Amino acid sequence: MERELYPNIEPHESHAQLLVQTDPSSSQFETAKQIIESIGIRILEIDQVSPAWMLLKLNTPDMREIALRLSQMGFFNFRGINALSLKG
Repeated sequence: MERELYPNIEPHESHAQLLVQTDPSSSQFETAKQIIESIGIRILEIDQVSPAWMLLKLNTPDMREIALRLSQMGFFNFRGINALSLKG
């Protein structure tokens, strides 16, 4: 079975964004949210951008810590994008 491609997203001026491939009602999505919140990152907005992808806007400009933590916990089908403000 071929994996669905990542939806296209544009960087935000000041907020990092995270695409997670999951159903919003799944326990996997809840686990991802708990991991993000456990490192002090607040989720500002959640949008379902396709049937299989959720987009989270976060209160941080930098995705590196989140990507590291998610991958350490076994999440590999996600895509993070830093805020434009990091491109300095």
